[in-house]
This record gives sequence, structure tokens and C-alpha cells, in this order.
Amino acid sequence: MRGCDAVRCCAQVKRLAYELADGADLVVGPLVKAFRCRRNGYFADVRNRCKVYHVCHAVRRAGGSSVMQHFSFFCGNRTVFDQLSMTCTYPDDAVPCRSAPAFFYLNERIGVENALFHTDTDVALADARRPKRRRTGDGRTATRISG
Repeated sequence: MRGCDAVRCCAQVKRLAYELADGADLVVGPLVKAFRCRRNGYFADVRNRCKVYHVCHAVRRAGGSSVMQHFSFFCGNRTVFDQLSMTCTYPDDAVPCRSAPAFFYLNERIGVENALFHTDTDVALADARRPKRRRTGDGRTATRISG
């Protein structure tokens, strides 16, 4: 059998949105399947409390059109996807989930030669959105609750 041409191969690409591993519901809970890929990158799924994230990748077909590949993943127990670092981490270490879309622009730097992963402005924006923390007497940090 001859190798498949690009058009036929791309036509066979399966959309893997929300095709999570068995047991994901135990970690994530009921899924809200509303996220749609609009551009390339890694994206926190705010409607699923950032316990789910998506990798979106446009593939150009032989005829010039493109198809968006959409893959979904979930973070391990007690972790969320941090849009700033594009990793799963503890919620206290991540930008608040509701703020994730404010950092979607960081995806534009992926694949750009000599681009900084974060600038001072990015870090300042993230710090401004994180809850304020204070040190306790024993050296641990505590989140200040506004009243």
C-alpha cells in the first residue's frame, strides 16, 4: 500500500476534544463541553475550573485549507492548569482560573525565536491578579481574605 497523501491523512484526523482518560470524572467532576479552539496554543478551560486544558493546533491541508486539531487533557488531583506557566500546579501557585483568558496571549510566543517566555509585564499582571499573601510567624504563607 502506498503512503497516504496529505489531504487524505488530514481528513482522518480525529477531534479529540474532551476525550479524557478513564477515571477523569473522579478528578474533574462533570464536564462542561463548551471550549472551542480558535487559535494555536495551550488554553485553560475556565468552565471546568481549569482542571481541564486544551491544546489547539492548526494543520494546513494540501489544498490550502486548514483544520484545527483539538486535544483535551486534565490535571492531576488537586491541581489546575496555570495559564501563566502553561503547567498543572496547585491553585495557590496559579493565576486565578477566572483570569486565565487574560493570559491567552502568551501562546503567541510559542515557536518565536528569541521570544521571552515571560516579560516583567507578564509577571506583574499575574501578581496583580493573585490573592495577596502574608507570612505567618512560622514562615509559611497565608492568603489574606478580604472582608
